[in-house]
Amino acid sequence: MTKRMNPIVDFVFKRIFGTEENKDLLLSFLNATLKPEEGKQLKEITLVDPQRESGGRQGIHL
Repeated sequence: MTKRMNPIVDFVFKRIFGTEENKDLLLSFLNATLKPEEGKQLKEITLVDPQRESGGRQGIHL
């Protein structure tokens, strides 16, 4: 039997949505979750690695 990874686990979420290769998935997820008004959807994001970023900024910055 194959075990599935749970996407609500932080590590799994980051592996799915936190890579340059999957930025399109993250954009789709954020737009579906935030439901911005027509014409105000997110079109571009910058992924920031909190392990490498300095200056107190962490996470994904829009």
